[in-house]
Amino acid sequence: MFRTVLVVAAAMLATACVTPRTLQQQTPTVAYKTSGKTLVGVVEQRERVKEGKPPNFAGYVRTYGMPVDWTVDTLTLSDKSYAGRTMSTYLADRIAGGLKASGSDAVVVSATRVPTDAEAEQIMSGMGASKLITIVNRDWHFDVNTNWVGKFQFNSDVEVVIQKAGKGTVLRKTFAEKQAIQAKGEESWPNLIVDAYKAKLEQVLSDSEVRAALEG
Repeated sequence: MFRTVLVVAAAMLATACVTPRTLQQQTPTVAYKTSGKTLVGVVEQRERVKEGKPPNFAGYVRTYGMPVDWTVDTLTLSDKSYAGRTMSTYLADRIAGGLKASGSDAVVVSATRVPTDAEAEQIMSGMGASKLITIVNRDWHFDVNTNWVGKFQFNSDVEVVIQKAGKGTVLRKTFAEKQAIQAKGEESWPNLIVDAYKAKLEQVLSDSEVRAALEG
C-alpha cells in the first residue's frame, strides 16, 4: 500500500503544471509510405517482465533514493481510456500510428513470438496483408532520479523482423543502445520519457534497411 502511494505521489509531482503529451504527440513521424497492408506486432521478451514485472512496466523512478515502478499508465495520462495497456500494445500502436499518419495501411496484431515464414504467410494471407513487421522487445526501460534535473537513463534493445508475402523473412536487425538523455527543467519526466520513446522509434523506422524493406 505504501509503495502504491509513493508511485501515485511521484506521478502527480512529475506532471504538475505541465500538460502531458497526447498519444498523437507520442507517435513517431514516418517520412515514407509502405506498399500494401502492413501488420505490426510487438513481442514481450524483457528480462524484468520474465522475472515478475507486469507487462505494462515502463521503468524506475527514484525519489530520495527509493526506486518505484512506473507503468504505461503514467506515460499516457493524457488519455485515461488507455489505462491498463501493455508496453507491447503501446509500442505497436505508436509504430502503426506513425505508418498510418504517412498514408500507409497498418494494423496492429497480437504477437507472442516471431512466426515462422510459413506461419507469417498464413497470417498475411488471412488479413490481406503484404508485410508483417515484428518487434522483439528485449529491453525497453528508463531509470530516473526525480530529485535533480540532470540526465536520465533510457536503455533499449529491440530486434526488427520483417516478413513479406511470398518472400519470407527479408530483414532481421537489432537496435540496442544505452542512452543518457539530458533533462529539461521546464518539462515533466513523463513527457521527457515519451519524447525519448518517440525518437527511438523514429530512429528504427527511418533506418535505411527497415525503410527499404517496408517501402518495397
